[in-house]
Amino acid sequence: MQTYRVTEFATLTGVTVKTLHHYDRLGLLKPKRTVSRYRLYADSDRDRLEQIAALKFIGLPLTQIKALLDTKSPDAAGALRAQRRALEDQKVRLERALNALDWELHEAERMTQSAGVVRAPDRFNDARISLYHDIAAAVDAGVSVTSDDGRALTARWRAIVDDEMQGVDGVAKTRITEVWAGRKMWPPSLKRYVAGLYRLERFAWERVAEFIDEARTAVPSLPVPSRD
Repeated sequence: MQTYRVTEFATLTGVTVKTLHHYDRLGLLKPKRTVSRYRLYADSDRDRLEQIAALKFIGLPLTQIKALLDTKSPDAAGALRAQRRALEDQKVRLERALNALDWELHEAERMTQSAGVVRAPDRFNDARISLYHDIAAAVDAGVSVTSDDGRALTARWRAIVDDEMQGVDGVAKTRITEVWAGRKMWPPSLKRYVAGLYRLERFAWERVAEFIDEARTAVPSLPVPSRD
């Protein structure tokens, strides 16, 4: 059986000697000892160290890791399931944060690309704000996108977007589509911010966005909303 002194084992696994000593004191990773009390690590210790590293990576404290590795009780499985749920929650928060950052980066890039360029009025001009308020009122009144009133709102929307999309290249259009498609994952603060620019409450703005999505499905020629 292959064995390793502590320095060799540290080099092999990429873990510091100090960490190995700490794990030994905790009883988390206890190698065999020579007659002279030198530590001797085996391949089985390397396997256990890999398990420790994996559980530590997902956020478990060392004391809990020791309990999990030393026993295979139902409590151990429950702890792992709880940690998995916590990681799933963290994943959702990270995705929201990334979407918010993507929004800010997109806006910064748009402003840079637009510097010195004569273009259509800003997206939050009076015509667009008025349209959003009219759509919000129509949604509250139960207006369908396929009704005459719904089609009239769709036509107004198309006219605004067509005007704003003039001169926008394919890469920018693709990024706009991605940002709009991911809006449901935006953090509430970002949704409130965008809704505020339209002088709407967050949930009213979300209903308007859903109306626009439905209109685009019912009328395929309707472009993707521009930078909303």
